[in-house]
Amino acid sequence: MSILPESELTYLTNKGLTFEERSEGGQHAIILKNFQLPLGRYDQQSADILVLLPPGFPDAPPDMFYIFPWLKTN
Repeated sequence: MSILPESELTYLTNKGLTFEERSEGGQHAIILKNFQLPLGRYDQQSADILVLLPPGFPDAPPDMFYIFPWLKTN
């Protein structure tokens, strides 16, 4: 069973994004895998982005994310 609404799944798929849905200890999240970053802005070309989904999602918007690897601006 997906933690994302069908419209969100369709959007991510149509954009060609690779992602994983995760649930652990009552916390839901998605991981955008190998997300392409703007060229020349960061010291990496891509990163994985973990987006934490609040309990009221999708009515409550996400407000927390983590990026791996650490990024530095150029």
